[in-house]
Amino acid sequence: MTEVGRNRPLIAEFFQNYTKIIDKTITDVDIKNLARNVLVYKKQYPSYANDCKRSKQKKENMEVTISSALSTAFTIFYKAAKLYKEHRSHLTPNDITEIYIKSNISYQRSYFRHEFADFETYIRERSKISEPRTISILKQSLMEFNNAISHINSAFWNRYPNDNIKRSLPHLERGALDFYKAIIRDRMTLRKFSDEAKDEIKKIRCLEYSKIGKVKRVKLFDQYHDTLYKHIS
Repeated sequence: MTEVGRNRPLIAEFFQNYTKIIDKTITDVDIKNLARNVLVYKKQYPSYANDCKRSKQKKENMEVTISSALSTAFTIFYKAAKLYKEHRSHLTPNDITEIYIKSNISYQRSYFRHEFADFETYIRERSKISEPRTISILKQSLMEFNNAISHINSAFWNRYPNDNIKRSLPHLERGALDFYKAIIRDRMTLRKFSDEAKDEIKKIRCLEYSKIGKVKRVKLFDQYHDTLYKHIS
């Protein structure tokens, strides 16, 4: 999964099964489907399959210790992903369409300049044709999850284990922040935040900037989660 490129469907399936393991809802069917898809993937990349065999031959009596910091980081990421999924489940097709329109308009405004009015018309017409998609996991957060797993995989095969475990932590934290900020962006776009919620979010953002570059930021993630959970439930 981590060495042959970023196959998003496979990473997404791996993550979904990982969350089921945490929730204790995974079934034998889930495990069989994942194993089948991994085998299909290995057939598509025979050189990767050979690398796996060589790695297994090299592995000798190595113990892997999952640090409390890694366990905490995974929990932070998992809670953020779960809240984002809940947030998206509350959105109507019209909400999703409006988010799509306004995000495209915002991203492209500087490129079109004088022709911007024509672009806005185009985007609104296109949204009438395209079926809105309910996305339950962010692409950028999924990539951060993949990057973290890549470091953990290297640690497992005894390639600078301590360094790679440490390097996995920021990826999980960034992925969690991406989830929370996407929730904020969506709800600000739809004007679904009260003035009280906006004030609370501003305080958390100030806390975040004060913690940049610092290791102990668990309180920051808890505040993001608790505040957003209160205002979207």
